[in-house]
Amino acid sequence: YYNQLTEIGALVIDGSTMEEIDRFHKRIKLTTHHSNLINDPQSQERLDWEKYQEKRFKKYKRRDTDPSFPLKLTKYFEKGGESVEEQKALEEFANLLNKYSNVIMLAHNAEFDMQYLSERAKKYDIKFKKWPVVDTVKISRLFFVPILQTLQDSNDPSVDEMISILTGGGK
Repeated sequence: YYNQLTEIGALVIDGSTMEEIDRFHKRIKLTTHHSNLINDPQSQERLDWEKYQEKRFKKYKRRDTDPSFPLKLTKYFEKGGESVEEQKALEEFANLLNKYSNVIMLAHNAEFDMQYLSERAKKYDIKFKKWPVVDTVKISRLFFVPILQTLQDSNDPSVDEMISILTGGGK
């Protein structure tokens, strides 16, 4: 039910100077389907979403009550500014990446982001080059979890909470 991009953002940093050399940000228009889902409680999209939530509740004992919640969470409605069609945003993002050589992508939860971008791009026959990707989730687990585990001896309860967050619930 949430199968569209809402925003793409990127900074291009020169690896030798660490200076920002380019910037990209596009807010993406909601499709008619998603607009109906969110804005029209009587729409077929909303009725289908509500049926899906009932099935979800039976299976997981959890349901969403507001179809706009993910957009509120990311402050989609508060950001304002021009919105573009998803295809245009993906084409421009691909053009940005293709302008530079020796690109390394850095993202939080990068595997998910890159897979999702690629899947949405396929819909429009847009192809992204394969670039090396550095995932900050993995970096945080590699470096920060050991530091926090060392700090556990301090008996500070916030350390246990931070370890749980960084490891996805485990120690």
